[in-house]
Amino acid sequence: MATTHKTTPSHRAGTGHDMAVVSDSTPLGGASSTSAQDSLRSGDLDRGSLVHQLALGNHLLVIHYWSDSKLATEAGGDIVHLSAALQGADRKHTVKVTRFTAAVGTTTAAQDSTVQLADDRGEFVLTPPYSYTTALALPITARTRTTGLAPGTQTLSIRFDLLIETDPGSGTYFRQSVLDNVVLTRGSEGATK
Repeated sequence: MATTHKTTPSHRAGTGHDMAVVSDSTPLGGASSTSAQDSLRSGDLDRGSLVHQLALGNHLLVIHYWSDSKLATEAGGDIVHLSAALQGADRKHTVKVTRFTAAVGTTTAAQDSTVQLADDRGEFVLTPPYSYTTALALPITARTRTTGLAPGTQTLSIRFDLLIETDPGSGTYFRQSVLDNVVLTRGSEGATK
């Protein structure tokens, strides 16, 4: 369940934001659909990647999600990557990520469970042209490992706690939290072969 994060500048012509853009129809690196793609195929990442745009005042927090079957963990769990950056924000008002959390929840007929994947605290700059990027190792259950069936509906839930500067250079901030969910698998439809 190790995670990594980095704050990196982005350089996409015209927008100032490049957040690991991945084709909507091809897994990262052009890999063919294999274990990670197959196990996530019934969810929102069934095409390998997706983009969510979430309102943040008069800006957008744009979050790119993608999976890569070549990076599945040794135990067989999938890796989901995400990269978040601001769209429509100026470079004068400092924006910081003070906390990022991620959890995967599983809902079955018998029970609901949640596994915490990340709780990253610090002051990571999100002011353009910087982004927040991380990789999340998803847990794998015994049932998934032995039968290839997803244990139920699995949903990735993330939260960004942000500090946004009130006036450029003032050092005074207001807090805003952003929540997002991605359905990873839907019931037993997520079977792998």
